[in-house]
Amino acid sequence: MTGFVSPYAGTFPESSLNTFPRRDELLKTLRLQYAELRPWADAFDLVALQEVDQALRTCLGAEGLGPDRWVESAPHVDARGIPVDSTTAVLLGPASRWRIRGKAHCELTMPTGSGRVARRDHCGILLEGTFPLVLCSVHLHPPSGTAAYLQYLEPLKEMMLSLVPEQPGHSPALALLGDWNCSQGQLKELMAEDAFWSSFQSVAPMEATAFESNPCATGDFMLFRPAAPSGLQWHCQAEAEADFGAFRAYSRAVLADTVQRLPWLRALAASTEALQQVRLLERQLEDLKPKRTVTPEDGVPSRQEVDPATTPSLSRDRWRHPWRPPAPVRQEVVSDLLRSVLQLHGQLDRQHQRLKQVQGGLGMVLPKSLDTSDHRPLVFEGFLE
Repeated sequence: MTGFVSPYAGTFPESSLNTFPRRDELLKTLRLQYAELRPWADAFDLVALQEVDQALRTCLGAEGLGPDRWVESAPHVDARGIPVDSTTAVLLGPASRWRIRGKAHCELTMPTGSGRVARRDHCGILLEGTFPLVLCSVHLHPPSGTAAYLQYLEPLKEMMLSLVPEQPGHSPALALLGDWNCSQGQLKELMAEDAFWSSFQSVAPMEATAFESNPCATGDFMLFRPAAPSGLQWHCQAEAEADFGAFRAYSRAVLADTVQRLPWLRALAASTEALQQVRLLERQLEDLKPKRTVTPEDGVPSRQEVDPATTPSLSRDRWRHPWRPPAPVRQEVVSDLLRSVLQLHGQLDRQHQRLKQVQGGLGMVLPKSLDTSDHRPLVFEGFLE
């Protein structure tokens, strides 16, 4: 059996640009050219993925796969409390020796320092094939302490157990693959007090699997619990460069690209704000145009005739002081102002469109592949002794 784990997401280097929402906009508009991954992924029985976004879904052709081959969690909620296009997923290859027989979801929550709660949905699947298997692709938050961490993992534990059939003799093996954001040793210590979690064995390469900017450089591995003693052994190999040279080069290219585009992004944001202010000024000038002309000879209109809240030619104070004549309305002044603002609006809109066109064409085309990820793809192969 073979399996695969790959977060497939780059980490933006620490810099003055690493701020919300400017960073989000810069990263969202990167001109990426993705390598063809589908043939590579189709060679495996199962592919477990983390940090799945729309670009990766498109690259893998997920939209054309049915629920018997593609299983995905709900979007995650980041530390700001905002849903983001990032999920975990499992892809079954076209020649996979497993078939999906059941699914379940759970949500792992982690309070943040800002008083908000980060949430990561996970999906477990019951598989039937070479041997019964319950599998989950995981992307966990870094641990904070033993008791709190076991409580954090409780929904994941309950989900995995809910997929275990109750019939005697049909107990499946359990596997959780992905990014644990802590080392195997640290995880073993945290799970030592829980009988369920301490029944697993970890499978990982004997080298770094994640770039140094991640919470843990060896945080990618598999936890596996066999259904019964079977002699099944695992071999794990980390692909891509061990020194993350391609990722370093990719990160430098991303930084250079964003530094080039940042002034244009600021100018576009200022242009957008200017257009919004001009539209607001138009509405306010339209409100200054009288709905009917009121003269001193008209006397004080009744409240049924003119609403003081919506008639700018009448002062609100006039209802308290009916002897005060209304201020003269210079309709030609309002009309001239409105005409000038409309002309300005047209000019701003044309320049805004030109700015968008120029800004959209800026930036270099950045090649994105497995080698340029901040996590190395792990290949797990099982064999019987």
